[in-house]
Amino acid sequence: MPEQAKLAHDIRNPLTIVTTNLDFVLAEMEAGRSGGELHAALREARDAAERLSIIADGLGTRPSET
Repeated sequence: MPEQAKLAHDIRNPLTIVTTNLDFVLAEMEAGRSGGELHAALREARDAAERLSIIADGLGTRPSET
C-alpha cells in the first residue's frame, strides 16, 4: 500500500469512530436518554482521538515543531 494511502487509512479509521460515537451520543441526549452506553461511546471516541494525536505526532505536525 502506498504511504499516502496507508496514512489516509490510519486517519480515517479513528476519525470514523469519533464521528460515529459522537453522533450516537448526540442523538441519545436529544432523545433524553443517558447512561453507561453514552459513557462508553464517549470513552471510545476519546481513545480514537488520542490515536489521531499519535499519528499527528509521527508526522511532526505539532505547532511547537514548526
